[in-house]
Amino acid sequence: MSIATWDAFKPTPDPLAAAKMTPAVMARRARLTRYVKGVLATCAAVCLIALIRVAVSAVTDDDATLPAPAIHKAHASKSLEMNAEEKASRPAAWAYKGGPGRHR
Repeated sequence: MSIATWDAFKPTPDPLAAAKMTPAVMARRARLTRYVKGVLATCAAVCLIALIRVAVSAVTDDDATLPAPAIHKAHASKSLEMNAEEKASRPAAWAYKGGPGRHR
């Protein structure tokens, strides 16, 4: 018989891989897979309901609220307005917007 046979190149069986193929572990994996599928289906349903609610809800004319961009514009213009007394009380360097590290 020859020293070099195909059985000599056969790897030793991995005990961890063999343990993962037992019927108990396979049943546990199947049960946990069902749980994961259920949770994902619930999340997808919640996202679909939220998407439908956003698409269906419309802003009516009698609604007193402004859309978010209009609120931001109103806030920005209000914060930029400054009366003459306040402008006069500020030093000239306060209005300089040279950025960090830029000095006069």
